Amino acid sequence: MKFKEYSQDLMSRKSEALKKRDAFLAEYRQSKKLLTDETLDTKAQNYKPANLALGSGIDPYTGSWGKEQILHLLKRSLFGVTVEDYNHFKNYTMDQMVDALLSPDDLPEPPINNYNEPAQNFIDPDVPSGTTWVGAPFHDNFAGSRIVSLKSWLVKNAINQDRTIHQKLKIFWHNHLATQTWDVFVPNAAYKYFTLLHNYSFGNFRTLMKEITIDPQMLFFLNGAYSEAEAPDENYARELQELFTVGKGPNSNYTQMDVIEASRILTGWRCDWPDDNSYWASWAHDTEDKQFSEFYGNKKIVGRSGVQGQIETDELLDMIFENNEVALFMMRNLYRFFIFNEISAEAEENVIAPLAEIFRDNDYEILPVLHALFRSEHFFDIELRGAMVKSPLDHLIGGIRIMNLDFRDDDLSLIEAKYVYESIGWRLNDTGMELGDPPTVAGWPAWFQAPNYDKSWVNTNTITQRALDLDSMLLWNFWTPTDQEYLVDTIGFAEKFDDPRDPNKLIKDISDHFHGITPGQDTLTNLKSILLSNQAQDYYWSQAWDNYQENPGDEMYRNIVENRLKWMLQRLLQLGESQLS
Repeated sequence: MKFKEYSQDLMSRKSEALKKRDAFLAEYRQSKKLLTDETLDTKAQNYKPANLALGSGIDPYTGSWGKEQILHLLKRSLFGVTVEDYNHFKNYTMDQMVDALLSPDDLPEPPINNYNEPAQNFIDPDVPSGTTWVGAPFHDNFAGSRIVSLKSWLVKNAINQDRTIHQKLKIFWHNHLATQTWDVFVPNAAYKYFTLLHNYSFGNFRTLMKEITIDPQMLFFLNGAYSEAEAPDENYARELQELFTVGKGPNSNYTQMDVIEASRILTGWRCDWPDDNSYWASWAHDTEDKQFSEFYGNKKIVGRSGVQGQIETDELLDMIFENNEVALFMMRNLYRFFIFNEISAEAEENVIAPLAEIFRDNDYEILPVLHALFRSEHFFDIELRGAMVKSPLDHLIGGIRIMNLDFRDDDLSLIEAKYVYESIGWRLNDTGMELGDPPTVAGWPAWFQAPNYDKSWVNTNTITQRALDLDSMLLWNFWTPTDQEYLVDTIGFAEKFDDPRDPNKLIKDISDHFHGITPGQDTLTNLKSILLSNQAQDYYWSQAWDNYQENPGDEMYRNIVENRLKWMLQRLLQLGESQLS
């Protein structure tokens, strides 16, 4: 089939499905029930130092090793650090802990059909309830529901993460190699994309770039599936260089001609929409030679015809990866995601450059870099603790995990479980982070947009929503469209700590898990006054705690302890320090 006929047929079929998508999205957005009628006098405080000029580098950290260092490493590796997480690692050495955190976990079971509603005559004919829709034929009436199922699956995976960095690292790659699930609107392609990111999270970046270049989700998203010799599309060719590999650093001097020539090389990759497999169509490939600029050593890639044309894609990527800018650009992105968003001259010299050398020396394997970074003296520099504003995932999912908000999956119907995880997904969206749909091909602004960077997570709307989300878990019920009540067991939460009857120790322990930096003494004193009901002596809390422990069935004793804990936790979680990691 020639390109004109292919393109017209492809666009016609996709257009019909996108009409269904737009209708579904309108209904989906309208159906959100948001807690917008509540207001709190809450403000974000910026404790973050600007442009840290630290001299520390990637030599192995040899300082003290204890609770502070363990919690810092866990906060940067997981979405929230539970008491159980800390207890699991508290007797590990640094090397043992880094090795464990950098171990891959299994790909979770695929998302399922949780959207059949017989009462509404809404039944997926190809996928029985409770079974996975992955691999099922595309159906435009159910594509939107499957995408929501996928997003809920991503949320559930983050909440139920193993004690490894894998889930957070997958979000790093999702941000770096961003696509938009709603824009593509092919559920199988979206699932395949996230599976690809999972499988290569700890793998070879060069190989990942080859796979993502011909990934159906990316081919649809950046128009590669519609590019052909007579009209090469420059979209992916530009982002391949500007956002994915060499970047826009001071020495990244690729040219517009390099974009054009790369786009010509990439002609020929196809997907039969809405199938989730890519293939090579030699008839659409530009078979002429391609000449690149001095930035790429004036490389000429010889044009090829037939099946041999695919080789040009490999040669293009090999050429790009011969440039030193690739490793430097990737290390800057890794640094901004896991360490700090402003890269000082000292960090460029002492951290970025040596990590880039490790990256190149290991043929672009990411794991050696991660091992060096998370063992480095720079990573554990005290000035970097609490230096980043929490992402919505770190804030909301972290809060859910730390306080062990129990959604009792086993007791819920498929529809109820769907509503629970959708509700969490809505809240992530309302605070600026809808999983599966970064706002731009560059990802979320917090990790690339100077000068605000992570400050963009917090504004007058999102800071209030953040406070309401955690307040609801403590005070009135974390809302979902079910009859289930989801409230934190505050007493059970306090009992997890070593000495909950000591108000000073309890507040400090809870602060260690939630706060990026320790609040000042005046703030800690104010928190304690809540536990003491504004009394002066610590025994006012200790006695209340002992009374309940000795008489757990006494409702009055329970209410005294529970209410004091709730109001103390509410205040603690509204502090500016709670926004930091």
